Amino acid sequence: MTNATVEGFTITGGSARNGGGVLMSDGLLLGCHVVSNTASLKGGGIHCLYRGRVENCRISGNCLIGNDGGGGVCCEYGGEIVRCTITFNKASQRGGGVYCDRGQPSVRNCVITDNTARYGGGIMFFTTAGAQYQAGYAESCLIARNTAEMRGGGGYGNLAGDFYNCTIVDNTASNAGGGVFFMADAWSFGLCANSIIYDNNAPSGMNHYNAGAYFFSCCTVPSASATCLSDAPEFLDRLQGDYRLSSHSPCINAGDAAWADLAGLDLDGRARLSDEGLEIGAYEYAVSQPEEIDSDSDGDGMSDEDELRAGTNPAQADSVFIIQSVETLSAGGMQTASTEEDQKAMVVRWASAEGRLYTVWRSTHLLEGFVAIQSRIAATPPENVYLDRLDDRSASFYRITVE
Repeated sequence: MTNATVEGFTITGGSARNGGGVLMSDGLLLGCHVVSNTASLKGGGIHCLYRGRVENCRISGNCLIGNDGGGGVCCEYGGEIVRCTITFNKASQRGGGVYCDRGQPSVRNCVITDNTARYGGGIMFFTTAGAQYQAGYAESCLIARNTAEMRGGGGYGNLAGDFYNCTIVDNTASNAGGGVFFMADAWSFGLCANSIIYDNNAPSGMNHYNAGAYFFSCCTVPSASATCLSDAPEFLDRLQGDYRLSSHSPCINAGDAAWADLAGLDLDGRARLSDEGLEIGAYEYAVSQPEEIDSDSDGDGMSDEDELRAGTNPAQADSVFIIQSVETLSAGGMQTASTEEDQKAMVVRWASAEGRLYTVWRSTHLLEGFVAIQSRIAATPPENVYLDRLDDRSASFYRITVE
C-alpha cells in the first residue's frame, strides 16, 4: 500500500519477501490485527517505509525467517509505530518485535512483550558506521519478557538507538545485555534516559551491556552514571505483569525534564509532566496520594483512578465507561445473518478511548461468573465493536474491562 489508509482489518496468513502481512510506503495502518504472517527478508508482520504510520494495531505471532530484521515490524528510512501491542513475534536474527533501520523511525507508547530473536529480542535499532541516517528511538514503551538468543533481550542498539521513558524489565539474553545491549563508536552511539532497566537476566550485563552508550536519570543496577538510581523501582505487581509504579517507588518525580517530551503522554495516556515533576519509566504515577485512589469526584460510582484508566472524565458524571449495545449480528447492522452460525453471533459495542487495551468477558450463567473470551483488544476510538460467534443460543451476559 502507498499513501493509503487501511483501518479495522484482520490481516493473517500472508507470506512475502518483505512485509508478510503488510508492505507499506507512507500511508496509515489503523486499528488492525496483523497476526500469523511470515516474511523471508524484512518484516514478518509489517514492513513500513518512509512516512508510514502504524497506529493502535495488534501485531502478534508473526515470523521472519531471513537474515534481516523485524519479526513483528520493520521500520526503514523513517516511519512511526504508535500505541501498538507487539507480542509473540519471532525473527531468526534481528529484532523479534521491532527492527528500526535508518531514517529515525519512532516507536511510541507501545507494549512490546514476549518476542524472540537472536539479537534484540524486543526491539533492535541498526545503522552502520558513517551512515547518513540515525536509527530511531523508543519512547514511553513497555518492553518486557522478551528473549535474545545472543544479545539484547529487551533492546539492542547497533551504533544508535535511544530509549526515553521506557520500562525495560524481565527480559533475557543468553550471552549479554539482558535489558539492553549497546555497540558504539566515536561518532555513533545510543542513550537511555528516564528509563527503568531492571530485573533482567544475562550472564554478562544483567540489565545493560554498555559499549559507549550514555545513561541519564535511569533506574538500573549497576548504576550506569551519577544521575541514575539503583534502588528497586517498586512496581505495583510485577509478578502479575503490572509495571505501573507503587506509591513508594523511588522513580516518582525522579525524571529529568530535559530528556522528556513534555507534550507527550505516558503509556496509560496521562500527561507526562505534572506540577510535582515527572517519573522514570513508561508510566506516570496515577495519583499524588495513595488515599486518593478511591475518590469519586463526580459521584458516578466509578473512582477517579478507574476513570483515568478507562479514558473517561472523572469530573463529569455523564462521562462513563459502559457497554453501549449487545445485538444479534443482523440487528447490529454489520451484515445479513445468512447462516446458522451467523444467527447465533452477537455484536458487542462500547465507547473506547485512545491508547487503551480491552478484554471482553462472557457469562452464560451469572452465578458461575465470567470468562475472558478475548484480551489485548486495541482501542479504535470512538467505538469498539466485537463479534462473538456463539456455539449455541444460550442467554449471554457481557462485561468489558480495561487492561
